[in-house]
Amino acid sequence: MDDFVLFDSDKARIFAHKEAIIDFAESRLALQLHPHKTHIGLAGDGISFLGYRVLPAGLLVRGKALRRFRKKLARPAPLEDKVRMFLSYKGHISHVINHEALSVNLAKTAFAKEGYFQG
Repeated sequence: MDDFVLFDSDKARIFAHKEAIIDFAESRLALQLHPHKTHIGLAGDGISFLGYRVLPAGLLVRGKALRRFRKKLARPAPLEDKVRMFLSYKGHISHVINHEALSVNLAKTAFAKEGYFQG
């Protein structure tokens, strides 16, 4: 994995860490950080990271990811494939604040038309 997040309450220390990370990535790994994908901001504003919205209060699923999940689950597919997909998405959302409600919502999307979901 090449994505990471660094939190600190001291802005000067963050910039020092950023420089150290750039030096390490370039000298030891022959990698460069993408200038437009590196962001320094306030933790309270939250960040989008790996399909989640990371906030001080916890994680949320990004709207774009949730729309993609729903779209794929709504497509016709054999029940076994839909169950596999649903369980994969349920694993992804299990880390977020409102995961129970999202699980029910995704189950309705995946299985209600076929009569497998009642609730």
